[in-house]
Amino acid sequence: MDSDDTNKAMSSQDLNENRVGPGGRAAYRGHGQKGVVATALSVIGMKESDDMKLEDEINLSHLMKLMETFHEADENGSDGLDIDEFRNAFGEILGKGKNDQQMNIMFMKIDTNCDGTVDWDEFCTYMLLEYQEKDGMGCSDKEKPFSSQPCVVHCPHHDSSICWLQSTRRLCDGPLSDEQKVKDGRYVMVSKEGTACFWNREMVAQKSLTLDYPKPKKMWVTDCVALSNVNKLAIATTDNDICFYDLAAGLCEIQYHISALPNAIQCMDYWFDPLKPNRSILTFGGMGGNVGAFLFHRATMGLFAAKKQDHCLRIHFVEVLTGQRSDLCTAILVEKVHSDWSKKVKYCRALDSFISCSCDPQAALVLSHMYDSNDRTKFKISKGVNSFDYSEEWNSIVTGGIDRVIRIWSPHVVSKPTGVSSLSVCVCVCVVNFSPT
Repeated sequence: MDSDDTNKAMSSQDLNENRVGPGGRAAYRGHGQKGVVATALSVIGMKESDDMKLEDEINLSHLMKLMETFHEADENGSDGLDIDEFRNAFGEILGKGKNDQQMNIMFMKIDTNCDGTVDWDEFCTYMLLEYQEKDGMGCSDKEKPFSSQPCVVHCPHHDSSICWLQSTRRLCDGPLSDEQKVKDGRYVMVSKEGTACFWNREMVAQKSLTLDYPKPKKMWVTDCVALSNVNKLAIATTDNDICFYDLAAGLCEIQYHISALPNAIQCMDYWFDPLKPNRSILTFGGMGGNVGAFLFHRATMGLFAAKKQDHCLRIHFVEVLTGQRSDLCTAILVEKVHSDWSKKVKYCRALDSFISCSCDPQAALVLSHMYDSNDRTKFKISKGVNSFDYSEEWNSIVTGGIDRVIRIWSPHVVSKPTGVSSLSVCVCVCVVNFSPT
């Protein structure tokens, strides 16, 4: 199947909202499981021939029986059919004597996440993608998602973390619109070996340099984040530490080194109040499933020390956690939020909480209140979450993961998402781009 049709993929929940419209096409109304089957058949537009594919032999009765078989597997807790159960189910429903090789190929096409099982959502997505492609082959005038071809930018190093550094000159004017942010700033890419590359907004490389590291061995970077209100860069490494670099005067000098964190930091996020730049929060997620934050009270005066140091100031994490530097910064650490690595973390001002995600099915997405570690809201998703984003305008959380499903959640409802959309590929990053228009 072509990647151009990725955005057409639909789950069974989407299909429940469909019915068959004029001309055998799907119209987006109606309810019930029979609507699921009818919509799939309307898209299929079956044709009988001597050399029909296995998919073309499926009719309405077959789909109804297959749906019951998949639902029985879900009730038994198996989360789908393995390849032997898949062959047996199709053999009983479509008739004995079917080509096992053809069924094996069909199973491998449906099982795109390679977990060894196929569920009803995956089956519906495959059927719709397979035959919507055929339905659209005669349409030459397809709407292009982008007006121009993407530009490939070559980077001097690979496997990099990237962040956007907003110009401090524009931050003095208060909150900026998205258009203003793009006009005045630059991209920063940091490789795993600690090479930083700066790019302008047209993606033209400006300079590249190697970051200093206060330890004799080489660093291995896990994530980076820009502290735009103080013109600094924070780098997390596998040595359970965070380094802060001062970018003033076009330099990149190490200023602070926070060591002895409980686990290596996997992800970071930075927030500051545009109206009160002194108030800012650096959140981080560890490889042990921990979530924490540094709360800076007078960030423009100094993150951990009021006076600028001539050398790198080394600080033990326990010093900040126990309040020994509470005049400038305090730390929060919430342990065992997830039983797996934290994949992404973010501070949400509207909810006054940290949002974090992982591949832990029992705690795929967690909202932890900033000042009450016992106040947690957990969202359970069978295959976990790779990424999420929060929209303050919609008051909604968007999640995606290896199950190839985009879900929209209300922060206060954990039982089921408010919206679902299936894709044909895994989701690595979710970003909400809100526009009033």
